[in-house]
Parts: sequence; C-alpha cells; structure tokens
Amino acid sequence: MALICALPLACFDGASNDETSNPTETSGDGDPGDGDGDPGDGDGDGDPGDGDGDPGDSAPQFVSFTVNMSTNPGVVTSASGIMIEAELSDLDMDVNYVVFKRDGETIATFANDPGPSYAFEWVASGAELDGTYELTAEATDAADNMVISDGVSVTLGMAAGGSEVDNWDYDSGQLDAAYDLAVSPNGDDLVITGQRTDDLASQQRTDRVVGPSWANKVEIGSAYGAAVTQREDGGYFVAGAIPKPNNKSDSALYHYDAAGVLMESTVFDGSSQPDMADDADNPIAAEPAPGGVLIMGTYFASGGSQEDKWVTYVRRYTDAMDFEWERFPSEALSGRPFAYDFAAASDGSYVLVGGQFAETPIKPWMGRFNAQGMVVNEVQINDYGAGILHAVDIAADGSVVVGGQAPVDGEALSWVRSYDPNGAMQWDVVVPITDLGVVAALAIDPWGEVVAVSTEGCSSPGLRYESCDLAIRKYDPSGQLMWEQIYPGGGFLGPNLLFLGFDAAVEVDRFGYVYVSAIAYDVGGTNWWARKLNP
Repeated sequence: MALICALPLACFDGASNDETSNPTETSGDGDPGDGDGDPGDGDGDGDPGDGDGDPGDSAPQFVSFTVNMSTNPGVVTSASGIMIEAELSDLDMDVNYVVFKRDGETIATFANDPGPSYAFEWVASGAELDGTYELTAEATDAADNMVISDGVSVTLGMAAGGSEVDNWDYDSGQLDAAYDLAVSPNGDDLVITGQRTDDLASQQRTDRVVGPSWANKVEIGSAYGAAVTQREDGGYFVAGAIPKPNNKSDSALYHYDAAGVLMESTVFDGSSQPDMADDADNPIAAEPAPGGVLIMGTYFASGGSQEDKWVTYVRRYTDAMDFEWERFPSEALSGRPFAYDFAAASDGSYVLVGGQFAETPIKPWMGRFNAQGMVVNEVQINDYGAGILHAVDIAADGSVVVGGQAPVDGEALSWVRSYDPNGAMQWDVVVPITDLGVVAALAIDPWGEVVAVSTEGCSSPGLRYESCDLAIRKYDPSGQLMWEQIYPGGGFLGPNLLFLGFDAAVEVDRFGYVYVSAIAYDVGGTNWWARKLNP
C-alpha cells in the first residue's frame, strides 16, 4: 500500500483516507487531477492549460530570423531584392501580427497571420543608401505577449549612380540605329528595336541582348522598328513602318512570342482619310494597355481638315491583334496639337505631349485621355513663351513628368517638369547648357525618382540635330539632382524633325537600373548604342 505525503512531515495511508469516495482522485488534494487543488494542470488557475498560470496561453518564439538566408549576410554590392525571412513557433497559434524593422523603423507588417513563416523583400537601390543596417523582427500574440528576434546586420556598398554596368552596340557597316527598348521587371530580359541597312535599304532589326537568343531579328518588309513593348504573355509587340513609293509609308504591328519568333503582323493606314492612299504615316511609340497595346504615330495628311500637315493618331489593338479603335487628337481637339511622345497608365489611360502648332511660336502642349481615347483635359504651357515637349512618363500614383525644349536667354535648352496626380506643378528644372538641347526620353522609377535623357550641345545643319553630347540625369522626387552621366564628344544624333522619336529611349527595372538607347554618330554613319547604368 503506497504512502502519500501531503506535507513534508505528515504522511497517511491512501487506502484509509476518507476521500476514497472520489474514484478519480490520484493526488489526495480533493480534486480530480494533479495535486494542486484545482481540476487542471498544476498551475493553480482552475483551468486546463499549459501550467503557466493563465488559461491556455503560449508565447511565440522565433525559430529563425535571416537576411538573404543568413545571419551574417555580408555586404550587398548591387541593387537587388534583400530577402528577410522569419520562422515562428507558437503552440496556441494566436499570433496577432509580426513586424520587420530596419534600424527600429517598421518596413513590413503581417497582420492576423499565424505563420509560421514570414518573408519580405526589401529592394535596396542606389549608392545613397550605402551603410550598415540592423534588421529585427517582432511578434505579438492575442495575449499581448511580444518577442523580439536576434538582430542581423547587413551592409550596403553599391556602385555610384550612373556608372556603367553593361553595354550593347551594333554596326552593320552602314546606317544602323536603336530607337526603343523594353526591359522585363527583373532586368533579365532586354529587347531593342531599330534599323539596320543592307545594300542601302533600311530594314527593321529587333534583338534581345539580355536573355535567350532572339529568333527573327530582321523584318525585310519594314524599314525600321520604331517601338517595342512586352506583352502580358511574355512576348513582344514591335511597331514598324512599311515603305511605299514616293516616300510614303504605312504603319505595321508585329507580334513576337517569348522566343522572338514572329507569330503574326498587321499593316494599317494610320490616317483619318483611308481613301487617301498616298498619306505617309509612321509609328513613334507603343505602350502596354490592359489586354493589348496602344500605338501612337504621325501621318502627313494629303486631304481632310489638316491637309499638308503632320498630325497624330493613336490606335488600340488587343493581344489577339484585333483592332479596337483609332483616335485623331490633332483633328478632334482645338487648334492643332501634335504629339511627339506618349505614356500609358496601368488602367489604359494615357498622356500625349508635344506642341500646339496653331500657336505662333509653337507652345508646349500635353493632353490626358481616358482608356477609350477620349480627352480628359489639355494643358498649354506658356511659361517660356515657346517650346515643344518631346518626352513623358506616368508614375504609379498618376503623377506625370514631361520634358523637352524651351528657349531661355536666347538658347534652346533642355527642361523637365513634374505634375502631381491632380495636375498641379511640383517642380521644374532647366538644364544650363549652351547650344541646342532637348530632353528626349524620361522614365520614373518605383520610388518616384526621374531619369531624363538629353541630347545637348548639338549642331543643326538642317532638319536634324547632330554632333550632340548625351546626358543622363537622375532627379529625386523633389527635383533635386542625384547624379549625372555625360557622354561628351558630340557622338550622338538628336531629334529629326521628319522622323520624330528617333533620338533616345530610357527604361528602368524594378531594382532601379537604368537602360538607355541612343543613336551613335560619326562621319562613317550611325550605329546602335545601348547602356545599362547603376541606379
């Protein structure tokens, strides 16, 4: 018969105890349980639980916390996504929220997520972020138990903004030019389109310079590729031009699959007078739109209200290459606005920029249009008395940046202006250079920073700018210059008044890398020229 000691100095015989009427008693404490005086777990709270003195609560614990899969990640030397990951253990699965912090500042929050795994990508871009950072994680449960992970230090040491990462050139020995480029979000796919010359005949040339080899590089029937944009399925649209007798042309749209194989094409007359077969129309730019593509171009009207004038068209096609609509803003709007560039928002609305040619002198002009191509508003910029907008881009929040050329103190100078989503001007920058200059291309990165590409210090012996320097500048969201990269020596072409848009192009990927194409120029002709620069 076992002896049960209720106190250190008092023992009794369990068989003769007067509590034997309780058939489940094993502890001799008067309750059916564990010897603590309550029906539970030995914690004295009267509730079945875990023995910590409260009803059923278990504080979370971090099993692991890593940065780039390490607790000692070292130095990050290039703009990239830094992966921050945590693994939690929580027996009662009542985690309310988890936060990741950088030097004490919250950079990611996971609410009502019991885990146990949490991950966040911190995209670190630009040498201005260089330094050492302490990263931590905090977890809080429903009972307000809070636990903090061990800290992990990471150091950023990136190359200077604007320094070269990679370069791509092409020279067939005659007249070659890169007119546009398209880069995938991660920068692992870069396609350039333009022209090459074979036996004095211009031909459309498209090539992928980053990623798998491109199948159909040359379209002999098209004189050049004016614009390229990536499709939702990973393929590409290229806008080209089909030459006709007497210096006339039609526009064309080509659909390539992800391998660069030509799938289908369509040729169209971009003018508002389809019976006027001798109109000359040329595409200038193409932008992705939900389920399709927008193409902007020009035509020289041989009839109608704008006879013998250059005017603008905008067309929309679906991904299946079905034509949806065409708009003629130069004819539909007051005066004679003529577009040099356009940019589309994610909802399919877009902005056209150029000049109001009904004014003397010509005034910078921009117009906003909805996803059906109907005008929302127009802005004529009178600040500098004259000028033309050559470039535009739209940020994710709907703000717009425009650039072009304006006369200042007798010089035709490059200038950039930013507008908020409501159309109010945010900042304005005039580049203090000499001789001819123009902002030819613009791009806004994911942080609202603006990259402007200008041809500057040009000569103009006729209808085109030549012997230009190329300047690439980056501005922060308030318009302050962050860096500039100048390619001097007069080795580039600027705008051509007969072939608009054929001077420079720029794109950024989600890490902030800058991709620029331009037309390299020397006495022997022109060549493809493209560069990748650090953010």
